[in-house]
Order: sequence, then C-alpha cells, then structure tokens
Amino acid sequence: MDTTREKWMNLLMGANAFIFVVTFLSIGFYNRPSADDFQYLALTREHGVWDAMVLLYHNWNPRWASTLVVNGFFSGWQDGVTLPLLHVLTMALGWAAFAMLFKIIFQEFTIMYLYLPFYVLAGLFYVSFGTGDTWYWLCSVPMYLWGVLAVAFGFGLLIMNGGKWWRIPMVTLVFLYVGGSSETVAVCTLILLIYIGLLRGESIGPRMFHVATIACLTGLIIDAMGNGAQVRFEHLPQMPLTDRLLIALKNYGRLLLFRIPTVLPAMLAFLLPVAWMGMITRQSQVSGLSELFSGNRHGFALTDIMMLFVSLMMGLLMSDMGPDRAWLPISAAMLVLGAAMAWQLGDWLDAKLKGWLFHLALVAQVVLLGYQVGELAIELPRAMRYAEAVDDRMQNIAEAVELGDTLLALRPLPDAGWLQSAEIRTDTAHHLNRHLSLHFGGKVKLFVQDSLTSEAE
Repeated sequence: MDTTREKWMNLLMGANAFIFVVTFLSIGFYNRPSADDFQYLALTREHGVWDAMVLLYHNWNPRWASTLVVNGFFSGWQDGVTLPLLHVLTMALGWAAFAMLFKIIFQEFTIMYLYLPFYVLAGLFYVSFGTGDTWYWLCSVPMYLWGVLAVAFGFGLLIMNGGKWWRIPMVTLVFLYVGGSSETVAVCTLILLIYIGLLRGESIGPRMFHVATIACLTGLIIDAMGNGAQVRFEHLPQMPLTDRLLIALKNYGRLLLFRIPTVLPAMLAFLLPVAWMGMITRQSQVSGLSELFSGNRHGFALTDIMMLFVSLMMGLLMSDMGPDRAWLPISAAMLVLGAAMAWQLGDWLDAKLKGWLFHLALVAQVVLLGYQVGELAIELPRAMRYAEAVDDRMQNIAEAVELGDTLLALRPLPDAGWLQSAEIRTDTAHHLNRHLSLHFGGKVKLFVQDSLTSEAE
C-alpha cells in the first residue's frame, strides 16, 4: 500500500523525469545537422544506404551496424523532421529497454512506476561527460547512445524466462548491433558478458549469455576487419608506443581525478531516492560500508577494468583522451553500480542521518527539479538562437552558390549549448569546412572570419 511519503517521492521523481523529457525534446527540436552529418547525407544520397555503409567501412568508419542506422535516417532526410524523430526514438527506445529490465527485476513494476525508465535516462544524461556529441549528434547517437540502450534491452532479453525459440535470434541480432555499433561500447559489453556468462552464469542461463557474447564479438570482429579503421588511424597523431601508453595512463588518471568528480553531484541527486526505496523494501540491505564494498567488489572490478580498457583504447588509437561520446559506457557502468550500492545502503544511511534519509532525498529531488527548470530556461533560448543562425547561414550559402561564388566568408555561429555545434574553421581545407561545402555540391569554399563565437565578440 502506498504511503504519503511514497506518493511524494514518486511525484517528484516523476516530475523530474517529465521535465527531462520535455527539455530534451524541446531543445532537440532546434537541432541541426553538423560536421560528418553532411558527408553521410551526401554519400547516402549518391550510393544508397548499404553501398554508402560499405564505402565508409573500407575508407573511414568500419562501424557497420550503426552506420546502417545512420544512413537509414539520411536516406529519408527531411529538414525539421529527421532530427526531432531521432530524439523521440531515443526516448522511446530508452523507455522500452529500461521498462523491460524493471518489469523482470521488480515484479511490482506497475503503471505507477512508468516514469522510472525516463528517470534513468535523465540520470544517464546528467552523468554523461558530454551532451552534444553523445545525445544530439545524428552521426554519433546510433553508435554510442543507442549501443548502450541496446545493451540494456539485450540484458532484459537475457534474464527473462522462457521463449528461447524467439529469444535466441533476438539476442543474436541485438548483440550483433552492439558489437558493430562502436568499439568502446562493444569492448565494455564483452567484458561484462564474458564475466557473467563464463564465470557466474551457471544459475542464469549461461548458454544464452554465450550466444550474446559470440554475437557481440562477431560484430566487433567485422568492425575491426574494416579497412576504414586503418585509414582513420593514419589521420590520427602518430606517436611512439611508450608515449601512447603514457597517455593511456594519464587518461585513466584524468578520468578518476577530474571527469568522474564533475558528475558525482548529479549522481548523488538521482540516487538518494534509490537508497530510500531500498530501505523501505528491506531488501539486500548492508550493515556498513565494509559489507557494501565487499558485496560489490565484482562490480568495482568490472567498472575499473572497463575504465582501464577505454583509457588504453583512447591512448593507443587516438593518442588523446578522445571524444566525450566514447566514454558513455563508463557513465552507464557508474550509474548502474551506483544504483546497486544506493539500494543496499538505505538502512545504514537512514541510521547515520537519524531517520532523515527521506527528507534529504526529497530535498535532492526538489533541487534537481529546480536545476532542470533553470537549465530549460537557459538552454532552450540558446538553442533557438543557434538554430536561427544556422538556418540563416545555410540560406546565405545557397544564395552564394546560385550567384556562382566560389569563396564565401561566414559569420561565426552562437553558442550551441547542449547541441552539437555545426561551426566550421578558418581553414577552407579543414574537414568540417569540406563536409559543409559537400552539402552544396562542393561548388564553394567556406570559412569563418575568426575562431571566436559571435557571443564572445
């Protein structure tokens, strides 16, 4: 039976989930294509969905599975429709994936808790290290974000009971996609699958986990065999192996000391209600921190191995920290581990807080709600100004092409905020400039007058 406290907590968590969806979709309505989007769009129009994927597979991007999805969006491209549709589908797929997990894990998952999948998506959004290239960039979303959502959906299939005749092909397809979506998502998923399926799978259907592991590994092998990986590597900084290993070590240190601390406040705000829920259910509660760390040592080890592998991949392949989107599986792993720990820690926290855990969790939700409303008030007008500037730029370029201009200077774009910026560079030969020019048939060379945004002038 619902208590007054439960009703208040559900109300505030539902409000936070709702305002996140509204904010995400409202800002996404003003999203515009950027960077590689123009190249993928041109290739898809010229070669079709499949052949454009094959061309990219051999010459630039071997992520075959997610590239097919990206090309599918571009094959039916419509200004003002395709990108909002992408964001709506992201919310729908995320809700479906997490709702299935909750339904299997928590048998009491009822209509009252239908907001929870959106709440989890909000948590993942705010603990991500980047928003534009991870959540809004069309070329990236099916590769990294949808890859993580596919993992959640896939694990729902793995732990459900019955239906093997249809679950096996379904699991195969889902984890093939994961393996061919992006390298960091695939590697982190394989670490998790191998651990669960081979070492601890005797009680949860190890054969099904083996199917998922083989499918994910197959997708990654197809990715690794693509010539595009070597072509891409040749365009990255070439450094001695020892230097790249040192960079990998620095990546791991930066992650632990600088990147993770920046998202801990958001994680705390989202997970305090989880601790309170664990307390009122009286399930899996621990007596202290030593028992908590001991009981979750495998989770810590898996998360740490994932962080080491991604740090190593970025160091060896990119000689850098790499883009924010590449670290999304780490954010997801931290959120899952944090939720598991918070659920077990409710009793202990409530005792330490002298019965004030509910009040602290409620305050955190109110603060989070205020923060989200404030972000909406800031980011939506920013996105609107950015979209207007991009539309004006595209119209100016189209008019210049009609007049036969071969060189055009453009005004810098305003700050894109949460969105992935479509800004180009002062050098006409830069790949961002060339991709934008390609959208207009390559008939005009484009550059911005300076590297400052118009708001900084």
